[in-house]
Amino acid sequence: MSPITVWRNQPAPVPFRSLWIKLVGAPLVDALLFTMDEARTRAPTRGAPTISERIHSVMKMWGSSQGMLIMACVICAMLMTTIIKGQETGAATPLSVNVNGRYLVDESRVPYLLQGDAAWSLIVAADDQELDQYLKNRREKGFNALLVNLIEHLYSKKPPLDAAGDAPFLTPGDFTTPNEKYFAHADKVIREAGENGMQVLLAPIYLGYVGTQEGWVEELMKLKPEKCLEYGQYLGKRYKEFNNIIWVMGGDRDPKAALERVDLIALGIKEFDKRHLFTAHANSEPSMPEHFGSGGWLDINSSCSCERVHERLESDYNHLPVLPTFLIESCYEGEHNSSQVQIRRQAYWAVLCGGFGHVFGNNPIWHYDARVSTPAPEPGRMRWIFPARWT
Repeated sequence: MSPITVWRNQPAPVPFRSLWIKLVGAPLVDALLFTMDEARTRAPTRGAPTISERIHSVMKMWGSSQGMLIMACVICAMLMTTIIKGQETGAATPLSVNVNGRYLVDESRVPYLLQGDAAWSLIVAADDQELDQYLKNRREKGFNALLVNLIEHLYSKKPPLDAAGDAPFLTPGDFTTPNEKYFAHADKVIREAGENGMQVLLAPIYLGYVGTQEGWVEELMKLKPEKCLEYGQYLGKRYKEFNNIIWVMGGDRDPKAALERVDLIALGIKEFDKRHLFTAHANSEPSMPEHFGSGGWLDINSSCSCERVHERLESDYNHLPVLPTFLIESCYEGEHNSSQVQIRRQAYWAVLCGGFGHVFGNNPIWHYDARVSTPAPEPGRMRWIFPARWT
């Protein structure tokens, strides 16, 4: 099976997929990670070693048979990099679900490999200059998607205000009183991301992690259901002509208590926005279709796990009815004692387990608490094969 077949997620019998993941996928990932780390360790003073140097050093150490495995790993990585680069073709275009239900395609029916960056607070935290700098940097590194809050509850200088001091709503907590200045700036961010070839995974009502003030769940629960529908209708009318949005409902918690209101917002959007797909974000168990499937709006499954990531991914791939799936969140760089190997492994598992991509995250970039120009360099960032962090 070629790497291209794997990333396109062509349906295959489950027993064969499981065998591929357990007997081939795991050695490929682990060996490739070892190769990169070993090569970097052996050439610390003269920059990144070449591909041939990486292969040669490992073949000398492991012998020819293991070396051939490493060579195969590197070739796979090079092919993946070629696929990613091949997608950098200008402005983003609307996506749709392929006829087999396993992945997304663009307007030319070309399969879409999602390489996302978690930039939750981008709309509220970055000024115009920082936005331009960030988008340029991310495009150069191969990212083609951003995970962003449309309205931010906690992580800004003066939440929920944006960098210009504009609040999302003229009446605090009333989603039916949108502030035109705020949403005009949000439009600008989304539009410029699209011009840089990036889809925006846009969260219109991030609920927030349990026990924190990160999200809007309290305000949402106080809102009458008809106002939730009205907020969704407003968003559907406003963003229906944008080319680069995937809606992300929920956020970091079991949505059960707020599900009726979340559904109404989604259905309000869909009443006017017929072009964009919907996915969701919640805690890792159960799956997104089990959390949100009753609403009739979920187009894309998403996996969220920081533990046995490959098992969550494979379970979501095997969910029936079939939905395309991707890794929307796992351990972020700079958080929860995450390791260099772990960050890279997550990205590979997302594809080897049948997903159409993943979202990478870095602290402090995701919340912009420290300005994006000054994060401390770390040696384990995903610079070699997958897009690197903000440095």
